[in-house]
Amino acid sequence: MSQTPAKFERLNEIIQILRDTPQISIADLSKQMFTSKSTLRRDLIELEKSNIIRRQYGMIQLLQGNNLEFTYEKRRNENARLKRTISQQIAAKIPSNAAFFIDGSSTFFSLPELLHDQIGLHVITNNVNMGLQFNYLNNVETIIVGGKMVPRTASTLGSTTIREIQSFRPDFALLSTGSIDEEGIYVSDPEQAAVKEAMIAAAKCVIFGIDSTKFDQSDYIRITNMNQINEIITDKQPSASYRNLFEDNQIQLTYPDRTR
Repeated sequence: MSQTPAKFERLNEIIQILRDTPQISIADLSKQMFTSKSTLRRDLIELEKSNIIRRQYGMIQLLQGNNLEFTYEKRRNENARLKRTISQQIAAKIPSNAAFFIDGSSTFFSLPELLHDQIGLHVITNNVNMGLQFNYLNNVETIIVGGKMVPRTASTLGSTTIREIQSFRPDFALLSTGSIDEEGIYVSDPEQAAVKEAMIAAAKCVIFGIDSTKFDQSDYIRITNMNQINEIITDKQPSASYRNLFEDNQIQLTYPDRTR
C-alpha cells in the first residue's frame, strides 16, 4: 500500500477532483485517491462538517468552490509551521556523532537544515527524499535501507527493509504518525506500521514528533503502546489527560517554552 499524502494535500486533491466533477460517487472517488478507505472517510467527514461537500446516497457533491483552495493552502502553511517547531526542538536534542533512524514524514522535512552544526551524524532512513536532504550536509553518513519502492512515494517498505533495519542499533528513532489517542499511536498503512515498529524495536531511544492536530484521533493499526516511547515532542501543551498519561508512562514531554 502507498503512503498517504499530507492531510491538507489530500483535502485539496478531493476538492480539485470535485471541481472537475461536481458530483461523484464515493466508489469513483476512492479509485482516484491513493488512500485507505478509513482515511478517505475521515477526510470526507471533515469536508462535510466544513460545509464544503454533501454526502448523500453514496454520492458526493461540492457545495462551494471559490475560496476553498486559499483556505486549505493557508491551513497547510500553518501545519508546516507547526512541523518546523517540532523539528527545531528535535534538532536541539541530537548531539554530534549520533546515529538515528528517521522516517519520511513531512514532519521532519525541515530537520536536515537545522542539523548543520552537528558533525559525525549517521542517518538511516527508508525514504529517498529524506536521505538526499541529509546527503547535502557535511560530515553526515547517510544510509537508505533497501526494499520495495512504493508507487507514488519515495519510501522503501517490505521484508527486505525490515531486515536491514534490524541490523542497526542507533541512538534514536525519530518517528511521526497520523494520529494519537490515550490508547496508543496509529497509522493507516500496515507496511508503514511494520517499518516503524522495526525502528522502535531497534533504537535505544524512541522520539515521536506529533503536531497538535494529530491528538484525539485514531486509525485501525496501532503501532505502539505508550510504554515503548521515550519522548513525545509537539508544538503546544497537550491536555491534562495526556500530560498525566505521559507522566504515568515515564514519557518525557517537550513543547515550546517548557520541557518536562
